[in-house]
Amino acid sequence: MLNKLLLAALGFLGMIGAAPAAEPQLRPDHPTEYVVQRGDTLWDIAGRFLTHPWQWPEIWRANPAVKNPHLIYPGDRLVLSYVDGRPTVTVIPGEVHLGGRRFKRSPSVREQPNVEPIRVIPLEAISPFLERPRVLSAQEARDAPYVVSSQDQTLIAGPGNRIYARGLGEVQPGQRLVIVRTGVTYHAYEPDLRLPDVGEVLGHEALYVGDALVTRGGDPATLLVTGGVREILVGDRLLPEEKQQFPEFIPHPPSNEIAGRVIALVDGVSQAGQYQIVVVDHGSETGLEPGNVLTIYEAGARVLDPIATTRGQQQIERIEFQRADQSGAEQVVENFVNDIIANKRALDRALGQDRIQREVEVRLPDEPTGTAMVFRVFPRVSYAIVLDIERPVRLHDALRSPSVD
Repeated sequence: MLNKLLLAALGFLGMIGAAPAAEPQLRPDHPTEYVVQRGDTLWDIAGRFLTHPWQWPEIWRANPAVKNPHLIYPGDRLVLSYVDGRPTVTVIPGEVHLGGRRFKRSPSVREQPNVEPIRVIPLEAISPFLERPRVLSAQEARDAPYVVSSQDQTLIAGPGNRIYARGLGEVQPGQRLVIVRTGVTYHAYEPDLRLPDVGEVLGHEALYVGDALVTRGGDPATLLVTGGVREILVGDRLLPEEKQQFPEFIPHPPSNEIAGRVIALVDGVSQAGQYQIVVVDHGSETGLEPGNVLTIYEAGARVLDPIATTRGQQQIERIEFQRADQSGAEQVVENFVNDIIANKRALDRALGQDRIQREVEVRLPDEPTGTAMVFRVFPRVSYAIVLDIERPVRLHDALRSPSVD
């Protein structure tokens, strides 16, 4: 499975999309050669040569003499040259150590099971999220089967205990289920950061609780808890078991223009760094797919401009009595008050104080601070891994389609 994943993941090196490609931008300090080291990732290597690592397919030149020309191994030498005026990186197979002996790498040696190609990104950083946690819509969370009791009718249960569940329908003995608990509710981003959790609900985090095996159908059905990381509570939900899927991670820009936000930081952290996970308020409904690369922008703060002000006209109105049949004394009072108002207005105008000054609130522009890659997509939200970062990612930071500008 791992070799299949790596082949699929690294296969993007020779892929160039049908759409016109942007001119690749080399880093000012790019090397002319680089020897691949153990522990390298393809993203890091691309970042040594390019300002935008996702442009790597534009400069990669596969070696036709190698059986799997899109794979890179530790010890390989990457050489930068120019072909028709465009930068190109070519791989020169390196040496491999097997059984205490050194071999020049060749197509047959590259097939040795002990020699693994490098990965696009650290797989261990995202593997816990490829299967769980999941995201449920509001209806899925409401309609999912649920735990109604345990065999000894205690409030909690764990591995080895029998539990009872309702809503499973025609479930058959031997079926495996996953027990989850709704966690964080993901809300759509609202521009007013002072009002959190007021946007539309995009989904609910489904926290993994444990695994269960159906031993008897019915309503309620009987299940045996086979494992878990949390105690099982009445009300926990049950979902079908999913086999772990390894999508083909081919880093590339989204097909649609994306303008989203970080709506949650996984694991309750206040800020995220490299190889940590963030939740994006876009999903498959807006065209996101695994491998999409997004630029992270630090959300611009709101500040008061100490120089500029807004000036509003003072609203000083004449006094008018409500009754049309006002007495002579009332008319005298009205005229007296309005004369005072008129004189005050004339004085303010002469002194330049006839307008009220108010401080101006300015929102600073968002600034690019890093790159994230989407690796798991749900209908309205996605999980993304932070790859490059200048400053920690915070809640409500912006995420947009990458640009070479």
